[in-house]
Amino acid sequence: MKKTDINLLPKKKSLPVSVTLGIPLGIILLILIAAIGIILPKIALNNQKSKLSELEQQLTNYVNVDSDYVQKLAEYSKLQAQQKNYDDFTKSDKLTIDVLNKILSAKANSITIQNYTFGYDSVAISGSALSDLDIAKFEVAIRKLALFPEISLGTIDGADGQRNFSFTLTYKKDITTSEGSASK
Repeated sequence: MKKTDINLLPKKKSLPVSVTLGIPLGIILLILIAAIGIILPKIALNNQKSKLSELEQQLTNYVNVDSDYVQKLAEYSKLQAQQKNYDDFTKSDKLTIDVLNKILSAKANSITIQNYTFGYDSVAISGSALSDLDIAKFEVAIRKLALFPEISLGTIDGADGQRNFSFTLTYKKDITTSEGSASK
């Protein structure tokens, strides 16, 4: 006898194994592609954000370096001005000492210098001598120094043996000292 199937439902057709496995694998592959499509751009975006953060940090460092450079440049300019003032001051003092030494070397023993004043462009000397001739010799000796283009005798007064005098000596623009040249 034949077995009869009393099931009224149509018989299911079985799908081949490749189709049965292909659909879930296709879905898994689609999910994997979608995940990669979402994850890779996020990774690239995070990578770019970290690079941008590094660049912003470097930019901050460069801005700090730039402001430090401007500050240091201002300090350098200030120090250069101070150095120039110091150099001018020391040259001025050296020049004053050199001029005073040269004037004193031109002075005879009979001349006594009581006061001298150094100004920006002149020296005023006052003193006493035994005679007018000693004062004249002192004036000639100062002229021979060739430090002062203009030498003017201010006054001579007092009794013989105690003649008081005053000179005004005007500087040259460039006075040469024994060690070199210095400007005043």
